[in-house]
Amino acid sequence: MCGIFGAIGSYSTDKLKILALLNERRGQHSCGFFDGRFLVKEPKPISKMLKHPKLSTVRPQFVFGHARFATTGTISQRNAHPFQYGRITGAHNGVVYNFGDLKQSGMEVDSESIF
Repeated sequence: MCGIFGAIGSYSTDKLKILALLNERRGQHSCGFFDGRFLVKEPKPISKMLKHPKLSTVRPQFVFGHARFATTGTISQRNAHPFQYGRITGAHNGVVYNFGDLKQSGMEVDSESIF
């Protein structure tokens, strides 16, 4: 099931990439990163995402990411984590068991219903 990782403090970009890669085996369907400014997410494994141009500008003082193993919903950019709604950004690991009831609101992924 998915992997969630992050860091707060003074970390090098290389150390953050290692942390991200260590989570790749938790989910290779999609991944995403958020550093307080940029949200970047793609339907691909972390190892292929690390070459994304925006990741070269990630602030090492604060970053969190998610490696998704798709259990609900399609594998797509929209369904990659983290999700962002206004000022709320988050990722989820697990299953939302009442998602069938919530799905009527147009959401495609159970985790999306939380945010």
